[in-house]
Amino acid sequence: MRKEIGFRVKQARENANLTQEKLAEKAGVSTSFISRLENGNALPSLDRLYMLADVLDVGLQDLLCDLFRQTDSDSSSLTNEISFYIDLMTIQEKQYFLEYVKLFHQHFSK
Repeated sequence: MRKEIGFRVKQARENANLTQEKLAEKAGVSTSFISRLENGNALPSLDRLYMLADVLDVGLQDLLCDLFRQTDSDSSSLTNEISFYIDLMTIQEKQYFLEYVKLFHQHFSK
């Protein structure tokens, strides 16, 4: 759970074009806390997570979405795991990944 929340905070921070230092300053926390959080070594309180979401201009649900995913089968579980990592990618990485998936699909569809 820590890693997922940390990844979501990092993704939101990068999407907001903020450094760890700038996010820490705006949120009133230490830079080391932001670093530990993003690396999955700290778990914020709900109040602090709400404050971070506000500073990052995202919904609390965006930072906690991984906690609410339901897995009905092995396929669903794999799809959710793939989605988790895709969500962490930049637009450019997603475009590259899409091309790779298309080629992969073509290869195995023969």
